[in-house]
Amino acid sequence: MFKDSLTKFINTIAHPVAQTRTLKVEALAESFDNVVDQRPAKPSRTIFEEVINSAIAGSLDNVPRRDIARVCSWYFPEIVDLDLAENIIKELMSYAKERGSTSLYKSLLIGALATLDSKSTALALVLNPFERAPSLAGRRWSERIRTYNLLSKPFGQRHADILLSIDSQSAREDFITSSGLKIFRSEGLGARVFERLSKALYDVFVANVSEAEMAEVFTIWKEFSCDRDVLRFASRYAVPTSAVLLRPWREVDPPKVVKEEILTVLLESFGDPRQSMARWAGVAEQDVMIVRRWLAADSFDIFIRVISEIAKDSHWRQRRAFWSWYLDEGRVHDVWVVCGSLSSHRMQQINRQSQNTRRLQYGELKGASNDQSVLLMRIKNLTVAEWSHNGSVRFWLANNHLKPELFQPEYQGTNVRAHSDSDVRHVGEWYENVSHYIEQHTGIARPRFYPQ
Repeated sequence: MFKDSLTKFINTIAHPVAQTRTLKVEALAESFDNVVDQRPAKPSRTIFEEVINSAIAGSLDNVPRRDIARVCSWYFPEIVDLDLAENIIKELMSYAKERGSTSLYKSLLIGALATLDSKSTALALVLNPFERAPSLAGRRWSERIRTYNLLSKPFGQRHADILLSIDSQSAREDFITSSGLKIFRSEGLGARVFERLSKALYDVFVANVSEAEMAEVFTIWKEFSCDRDVLRFASRYAVPTSAVLLRPWREVDPPKVVKEEILTVLLESFGDPRQSMARWAGVAEQDVMIVRRWLAADSFDIFIRVISEIAKDSHWRQRRAFWSWYLDEGRVHDVWVVCGSLSSHRMQQINRQSQNTRRLQYGELKGASNDQSVLLMRIKNLTVAEWSHNGSVRFWLANNHLKPELFQPEYQGTNVRAHSDSDVRHVGEWYENVSHYIEQHTGIARPRFYPQ
């Protein structure tokens, strides 16, 4: 089992309290005097420039030591990208050594750990001395360096393995605090831990594991990686995150609970790709299409749920079975629900009652009866409108410039009725005519059966 193998690995770690499957991280926190690490107040750009210029000039004695420590702690990611980065870092390390300043050494270490997601070779000028002599950083950080292989590559691997081995959320949070990881949650070492957890999650997705194990690892990944469902690293990790969360599902869908969690994180972090691709730039088209397919199914399901409370069952029993076939076969590329005032009110109620941060998206229908709603669908080059009550199924071809566009916030009833290239009334064997039209214009074969 996936978790058993991790547990076996964890038991080999030289961890002072790793005697059971659930790590007793509280004891470790106590050994660090229960101090929660905090960076000092971030200095101004003026102080940053003063420290850098003094380091270049070899005159750090002219700057308050507290300001030097604050700059090292906060601005190290910028320092390593400067043209004179190596000279500046050597001067800072030399100054700390001459003064025997544990606090300055610790600030340099914290700055370097906040920069572990950088590829700069200048990082080694700070990390290597601490790897040889961890005590330079003081008792708490030297213990962390030894206990968690803090400076060993691949960075973040030990932290990720321990997180995956801990059973409860509270214990994981205790570990994040006691290990010093808390102050790097969104950068540097935290980004490296995120990468290792993402690799573990991907491995679980593609492995033949149970739904419970899959959900458990996803929960740990999400706890660490997200803040209120928004990815902490969204601006830098859209492409790799989408690959982890979506690529395993190109051929099959994940369990429903996992799918809902994936959708929530992606939509809250990157927005709805149907409405804007700005934050999805670089993501593989295949992966974007997975999200659109899932959203199409969700939109159809919620339409059925709401309409079943408003329209007659006789109106939708056949239609639900008919359109479900096209959705299940992956033939419907996009779905957008357009609600009259009654169904719009119901959608708002559902959103208010939902415990999920992701809200149902829909357009509003104006200029029609308040109990009417429309299901807009895109099937290859066809735009299709299926009305909630007795309205016809209407089709617009791709070259029809008057076709209704999906994903708009508001529609006039005439715009989703008029100028269609064809329409089919719901009488007799209407589904024969609808499927024939779809096949004729898209090449999609008709269903192997028809609803009764």
